[in-house]
Amino acid sequence: TIIIVHDLRAPIQTILLQTRWFQRHVSDGQVTVPESAIRRIEKQALQLSRMTTDLLDLTMILIGVSVVTLGESLHQHAAQSR
Repeated sequence: TIIIVHDLRAPIQTILLQTRWFQRHVSDGQVTVPESAIRRIEKQALQLSRMTTDLLDLTMILIGVSVVTLGESLHQHAAQSR
């Protein structure tokens, strides 16, 4: 659990640091943001999304609920249709 929490904190910290930097550089209600900063935030948000999906899947497995991804479900449906 400690490892999972630590892994979740890292991308959150990156996103918070970036947004706080943006807030310090506001001019007339606008912020000019380097594209690299937007990409960094997007990368961290995608990482959080993957980790939370994985955590949810693991939780479902641990409580005994079958986990099937959309891709697997579509593949099985196609195989049954033949």
